Amino acid sequence: MYKPSLLFSGFAVIALAAAAQQGTTLRHELKENATEVYKFKTLVNSQASSSAFDGDLKIDSSMTVTLKMGKLDAASGQVAVDADVSDISAKADGSIAQYVDPMLDGLPKEMKVTGKLDARNRFAMDPTKTQDAMITMVMGTSPTSSIAFVEFPDKPVNLGDTWTFPAPKNPIFGKEPQTLTAKFIGEKEFNGALVWCIDVTGKLKVDANMADIMKGQESDQGVPNMTMKGTADVKGEAMIDKATGKTLQYTSTITQKTTMDMPDQGLTIDNSGTINTTMTLQP
Repeated sequence: MYKPSLLFSGFAVIALAAAAQQGTTLRHELKENATEVYKFKTLVNSQASSSAFDGDLKIDSSMTVTLKMGKLDAASGQVAVDADVSDISAKADGSIAQYVDPMLDGLPKEMKVTGKLDARNRFAMDPTKTQDAMITMVMGTSPTSSIAFVEFPDKPVNLGDTWTFPAPKNPIFGKEPQTLTAKFIGEKEFNGALVWCIDVTGKLKVDANMADIMKGQESDQGVPNMTMKGTADVKGEAMIDKATGKTLQYTSTITQKTTMDMPDQGLTIDNSGTINTTMTLQP
């Protein structure tokens, strides 16, 4: 004679197993006229070495990015986005800080980026807008890159599943497309609640040419003849709200090794260090 409780338990196990096989669909809930505000904090630590000098540099920077969503296109699934970047600040310290201070003083205090965002966190910036080249070069991050978040996969994922997605476009990393790898870690506690956790890793090629980066943004002094090549190892972690798919927090560490060539000055500079960034959704 069977026991109903055991039979029920068996059905429950089967149902849970089936649910696990179906996986988790990650999507960012998009609403017309909604607003999301993110605070960014970035710390750059680097060591430079050349035949002319050796030195260290730390840049502590922050900014606020306010995403204002407009019309949601039902056919494409994209929402129009105005991204207001404000409260941009940066402070340099270290033995070679005096060489960076003039550039920091020239940073804008605010700027605006427009584009379209879909539920998989794919942000397409308006190609007619000028890139924020100086902010990228000096602060080690870019508002237009940061808006991209972690791109969600097209299919449901289970614990341990991985997927690749395009690295956010950034003039530091050259013109060729590069990819990052995401891994679904599953549930993790964040600020007292269970959220979805995603790890991000990647090895990017640094291939920057100052003339290309500053095209259309030249100053009266012109553009220095300078190139930078090397590698950047990326490690990141995203905390995703289960209900809305919003990114509650994204932290990343970029460990970079580069060589900067300035032929007009007869100077070659080897540089190594880290770029630590935290992006946090504001209440």
